[in-house]
Amino acid sequence: MGCIRKKGETYRVDWRDKKGNRYRQTFELKKDAEDFLSQVKVDIKHGAFISAKTAPLFREVAEQWF
Repeated sequence: MGCIRKKGETYRVDWRDKKGNRYRQTFELKKDAEDFLSQVKVDIKHGAFISAKTAPLFREVAEQWF
């Protein structure tokens, strides 16, 4: 589901969503990386995970709202 690896002075969180798409994000602190991965796992499990690539732009949402 996901893992944390140390890369230089940072920690990289590496995970895949339910469709198999791979994502990575880096953090300065290991605790931040662990907290983030925990939240991502919960979001994916409940179907609430939305990648930045597929999230609608604010402009699109605002136009639909008006």
